[in-house]
Amino acid sequence: MARRRSPAAQCPAGDRRRSARLAQPVPWRGTAGGRRAPAETGRAAVTTALHMLQLALDGDRLARFGAGLGLDRRADSDGGYLCHALLTALFGAAAPKPFVLQVRAGGGPSLLAYAPADLPALAEIAALHATPDVYRIVDWPMSAAKPMPVFRPGQRLAFTVRVRPVVRIGRQHPCFKPGAEVDIFLARAEADRDGPKPDREDVYRQWLAAGLTQSGAALEQAALTGQRRTALLRRNAEGKRVAQRQQIDADLAGTLTVTEPEGFRRLVARGIGRHRAFGFGMLLLRPAA
Repeated sequence: MARRRSPAAQCPAGDRRRSARLAQPVPWRGTAGGRRAPAETGRAAVTTALHMLQLALDGDRLARFGAGLGLDRRADSDGGYLCHALLTALFGAAAPKPFVLQVRAGGGPSLLAYAPADLPALAEIAALHATPDVYRIVDWPMSAAKPMPVFRPGQRLAFTVRVRPVVRIGRQHPCFKPGAEVDIFLARAEADRDGPKPDREDVYRQWLAAGLTQSGAALEQAALTGQRRTALLRRNAEGKRVAQRQQIDADLAGTLTVTEPEGFRRLVARGIGRHRAFGFGMLLLRPAA
């Protein structure tokens, strides 16, 4: 009686090797923002292009766009929701983020943002996606873009970033409900009211260092250069815009060292922390002194 061969024995040698590779567990490494990405496996990583965009905006048309949405300037005091709505109306799913709203030298508003597409490609998307009145909010001839350089291991960079340093509360916190989004300094201070009060700058620095470490960079030093209490404008379950309760909006500046260039490039493209689609988390970089 003929012996049955095992399934592995019935496969050609190449298929057996491929099956063995597929059966191996994929190593994972945490990244900032709560996502997880595959760790390096020896195969060369594919680097996606990254561009910094500067979209020059017509302030009057932008104001009319916001009025048409029924936005309350007091509720959207930093313009984060307005810019989020504009980028979505211009580019749809290709909307760049993170971004920073700035004032140009000539006095008009402009948006700095990171995107994989360059300016001509985004202009083409806007020409197809946006309505004429929205398309004209951008002064395309005055807008510009540049490719971001390839980062190197050991490269030292100075940075500034505006963040919302918040955490999601777990089940064991004595003061906040599970799932609540709370400023990390407040969460730590309220967790141990009888202990010494933590230093806000130290807490924010540790939060930033953890996010950088998970994403290919090491924090050298950072300082809290500004803070303000602002409300975020969001849509609720019924689709109505409502202002969330106020939380700290923090500016941090410092220096870092790139440890894993591709992971750091992904972090720059994605931004750090939460609410990146509303004007937070964009790392603005320059050579370290």
